[in-house]
Amino acid sequence: MEVALRTYQKILKMYQDNTIQARKLLLKSPATTESQMVLSQLSSIESIVRKFKSRPIQIDVNNNVKTKNKQE
Repeated sequence: MEVALRTYQKILKMYQDNTIQARKLLLKSPATTESQMVLSQLSSIESIVRKFKSRPIQIDVNNNVKTKNKQE
């Protein structure tokens, strides 16, 4: 279960790193309708990653992963 948790965290980090790199590359190129659409999608991905990273994860004694949803 710990391996799955570490993998989950690595995937979130990978998405975060890739969106940062993609944003930097897009901002260096001339603005087009397509690049603006991609930047919008990157913002959505970053928002999703932040949401998942903000959820505390606990592993109970039976090795079941639980997430606690924050009160909004």
